[in-house]
Amino acid sequence: MRLLHHPTSGGGGMRPVRFFWTPGAFGVAVFVSAILVLGLPGRIQQGESGQAAIQMLDAMRRPLLAIKEVQTRLIRTGDVVSAGRELNEAAVAADDLRAEYRRLAQYNPELALRVGELSTTYEAWLASERKLFESYARVREGRHPAGQRSYGVPSAELAEAEAGFLETMNKLGEGEEPIHRDIDRGRRAGHVLLGLAAALVLYSLGLVILFQNLRSRRVLRSREEMERRAIEESEANFRALADNANDSIIVAVEP
Repeated sequence: MRLLHHPTSGGGGMRPVRFFWTPGAFGVAVFVSAILVLGLPGRIQQGESGQAAIQMLDAMRRPLLAIKEVQTRLIRTGDVVSAGRELNEAAVAADDLRAEYRRLAQYNPELALRVGELSTTYEAWLASERKLFESYARVREGRHPAGQRSYGVPSAELAEAEAGFLETMNKLGEGEEPIHRDIDRGRRAGHVLLGLAAALVLYSLGLVILFQNLRSRRVLRSREEMERRAIEESEANFRALADNANDSIIVAVEP
């Protein structure tokens, strides 16, 4: 008599996909390494500092133009008292913005140097403006060279003040080049960072799809293996039953 075979469960089962986190960690490591090697955080920070500096540079133009406007109004109206008061107010505003501009420029040595040159030029120009105002006040009071009209403008002081204004505005504009260069670098660094982040997302998505396919294939192979074993065991049991039946018939017909 043959023994019947009983179905057994698949020995392999479904094993979890191994090393899923290894390529993921590798991708993150490459992402972080690329950021550090390219110096993206520093370049982005430099661009942000440049944005703050360019805003302050633009703000500096208003009090400087206000000083120039006070000079023009002085020559037009001859009101030394009012013009002197407005000059002081504009100079205070310019000094406050200049100090803040100098502070913001410290992130870039080249820019800091140009701001220092701007400060020197500005102080010389402001001194020439005050000198012009004092000379004009003397003219208004009648303390002027013989033959000069009471409303005459001291030409030497005026020329010096005009030259100082132009030089100050030129020095202010020289700060734009390094600032815009930093802003552009920061913008490009931001684009590179976004590109790397997108690549990491696509890489991670690809890993998920890859391992999901591997898992599905493993499940399919496991099911096929279990079905194959079940069929083999069923056939073996059927043959065992047939052999047992034949043995029984042989025993029954024997005398």
